[in-house]
Amino acid sequence: MAIALGALAVTYLIVLCIVDSRLIGRFGGVSFHTTFMRQKGLLLEGLPLFVNAFLNAYIINASKYALDKYYDSETLGIFNVLYMMAFVVNMFASFVLKPIISVLAEKYVKQDISGFVKLVVRQIVVILLVTSVCIAGAWLLGVPVLGFLFGVDLTNYKGALCVVLISGGFTALYQLLQYGIIIMRHQYSTFVCCGLTVVLTYLVTPVLTKRYAVMGASASYTISIGFMSALFLGFFIYHLQKDRKQMKHRD
Repeated sequence: MAIALGALAVTYLIVLCIVDSRLIGRFGGVSFHTTFMRQKGLLLEGLPLFVNAFLNAYIINASKYALDKYYDSETLGIFNVLYMMAFVVNMFASFVLKPIISVLAEKYVKQDISGFVKLVVRQIVVILLVTSVCIAGAWLLGVPVLGFLFGVDLTNYKGALCVVLISGGFTALYQLLQYGIIIMRHQYSTFVCCGLTVVLTYLVTPVLTKRYAVMGASASYTISIGFMSALFLGFFIYHLQKDRKQMKHRD
């Protein structure tokens, strides 16, 4: 474990020195001139994102913890195979999302709210399409392909696999909305979303997992991520409307 972590740290350092160092100049170079107040403000602005990283870790792994508590390692292993597919949707959606983050920020700074919203809506459509395609593929080929790759019998888990993929769509959705809220400088709202989701996860996950095993773990995770996506959507719309009114008053 120590060797693996050390190798990972060395890899990150090499990438930082070789790749990132060449890109820094395009963003104005590096300046070490700062003040305590600037650093304090930066830390306070980034605090909710820091806390959210820990909250998300619990939300993501709560189903695994519950399965590990109530069932054997074989059941947990089956869920882990299915669970990996939750990130397939998010991975494909990220290919479209990551390149437009700077565009979203630029449009918002220039008060092009219409363009900002259109980009967000377009990304939501992409997420829906990718999720639908992945679910259809999983329903037709997911079980035999995953069973062949990992050497496990997933015949009875086709429904759980599709539920997990739905959670992948929700994951991509809430990450998109989170980027939007952060761009609007309302990142403390994201802490509220993650905090409330942790409470729901803590209450729901053990109950569903204990009763329905793999399907319960899949459903509880999907419920948690869906709930968090709904909260992010609510805060995104609220802040968008509020900021739009403020921009009109300034004009």
